[in-house]
Amino acid sequence: MILIDALYINNGGGKILLDYLIESIEKSDLEVRYLLDSRIHKKHHIILNNRVDYLVASLINRHKFYKKVAMSLDVVFCFGNLPPSFKLNAKVYTYFHQKLFAIRPSSLPFLFKIKL
Repeated sequence: MILIDALYINNGGGKILLDYLIESIEKSDLEVRYLLDSRIHKKHHIILNNRVDYLVASLINRHKFYKKVAMSLDVVFCFGNLPPSFKLNAKVYTYFHQKLFAIRPSSLPFLFKIKL
């Protein structure tokens, strides 16, 4: 099963991309489960077969969810800069919205580099 983890996406450009992704996936026959922010409940494209879990966005809630479903996952797509909190026996892809999280220019002040 594929998990689309978009727990921290609830507005702006990320929400627009998430809506497009959900709409495209729902047209396919993929076995997908969604982990979404409770703030967007009923504010996105219709998801069939109750394959969606809404949580209050927090690291603890997310960690508990992964503990519960870890064995049933084959692929995880994290759509909000943050990979799972522990190693999964699945392929994990993390979409970074901001390239500063992955590539830090040398011209940044030292304290700013530490914050990133």
